[in-house]
Amino acid sequence: MDFLGKAKYLLKIPFVYVNSWQGYLAIFGLLNQAKEYKYKMWNGLRFYTTGSKWDFFILNEIFVIREYDVKLKKDPAVIVDVGANIGSASLFFAKKYPKAKVYSIEPFELNFNRLEKNIYSNKLDDRIKAFNIAIGGKRAKMPLYICEDNNGCHTIVKSLNPNARRVEVDVESFEPFLKRNNISRVGLLKLDCEGAELPILNSIKDFSKIDNIVMEVTVGQMEEAKLLLEIKGFTVSQVEGRPLLFANRD
Repeated sequence: MDFLGKAKYLLKIPFVYVNSWQGYLAIFGLLNQAKEYKYKMWNGLRFYTTGSKWDFFILNEIFVIREYDVKLKKDPAVIVDVGANIGSASLFFAKKYPKAKVYSIEPFELNFNRLEKNIYSNKLDDRIKAFNIAIGGKRAKMPLYICEDNNGCHTIVKSLNPNARRVEVDVESFEPFLKRNNISRVGLLKLDCEGAELPILNSIKDFSKIDNIVMEVTVGQMEEAKLLLEIKGFTVSQVEGRPLLFANRD
């Protein structure tokens, strides 16, 4: 993001948050990262998160930059959010698509606890169901490598953070997860799982049940992910210069 882009980004913040001053304090490292804070949005949503600038930036990716605000041909009935963190995207989708059911997947316990808190505090527990698991290539217990600086960067991919502290998490493959939850069709699949996106895609045998995919792509995997999705029948585009792909069916 260049200087003009950063300036526009910072100027948009007061139009999203009622208590935008708190966000600016987070950006400049003036909040206690060990404390919990509540952000109030003009659209009525409320989010509990830490004082970390990175946690605030994750909210901003969704609600200020609006990187998952992709144009779909029809409103999805079912949305699966893999790598939900504290629920930013899940709640964004629930607000945008008021008839959709959202399945929200987050393996890291502290993030998951805030995910559930944000779902319940916004009275969306009838539409968003949270799962404290990771999605991967196969069902197993695996180490999650913890990024101490950024709660959005924990990963099951060892090579991305090999010397990090580890916690064990339950991993389930994507299609058995759909079957277990009686999901016959996914209107929108969102993937942001710190390097596990391609293994997840490679594990899916039947893409015909997925209408749209929006996903973060790890550096160096953009072309491989794009080609895989095109082979599976999707039209694929990069989202406005961001490390994101949007795949939809014609």
